[in-house]
Order: sequence, then structure tokens, then C-alpha cells
Amino acid sequence: MVLVLLAMLAVGCTSTSRLRDGQRPADCVLDDQIAGTWKSFRMSQAGPAWTRYTLRCDCTYTSRVRLLWTGLVEHGSYHARDGELRFFRPAGETTMPYRLDADRLVLQEHPTEEHGYRRTDRRVCGPPEP
Repeated sequence: MVLVLLAMLAVGCTSTSRLRDGQRPADCVLDDQIAGTWKSFRMSQAGPAWTRYTLRCDCTYTSRVRLLWTGLVEHGSYHARDGELRFFRPAGETTMPYRLDADRLVLQEHPTEEHGYRRTDRRVCGPPEP
């Protein structure tokens, strides 16, 4: 049973190539204020959950969710503009409204559910490449 669950969690995870930090492809849509690493802890239906998003300057991201008994890592790309964070995931596209509140990133992950993430690393992004 545990192996089946782990296999189901791993479906859709893929790696992406990355540019050096600070470089940005011309087609990258990025709010420079959110580049960095953001962490959150919350209770979920499966127990305690630790979540971390790393949003890089080249519009790639890594998300990690750790539960007491398992973890999930996902790589993909994202765009951030006009208060919307759009993740291009292997299993499809997800859009979440966001706002910055001091050094907290607040994501509206469901119409009735917001979660705050605290910044643990800031990245400084250069201008888009020509």
C-alpha cells in the first residue's frame, strides 16, 4: 500500500534545466519581489506538512512537501504578474493569487484558503536577456 501511494505522489515530477541564478530568459514573466525561497508549516488532512517553494530568476521552481511519513518534490516553471502566480506543472497548469505582506508570501491556494510563507532566501534577478 505504501509503495502504491509513493508511486502516485511521484507521478508528474520531472526535472528542468536551469540557467545560472540571476539570468532571466526573455520570455520569463517575473515579479522580482518573490524570487527566493519560501517556507510554510501547517496541519493537513494527512498530518503536519512542511512546504517549501524555491522560485528562481529563470522562472523555474522547485516545490517540496514533507509529511511525517513521505515527501514530494516537483520541478517546473512559473510566471508571476499582476498578483497571480502561475505554475506550469507536469500534470497541468495552476494559478494562485498572491500578495506580499512584509517578508511573507500569501498564496490563495483555494478560493477559501490562504497560506502564508516566510522568506528564508532572497534572490536578486538581473534584467531579461535580449
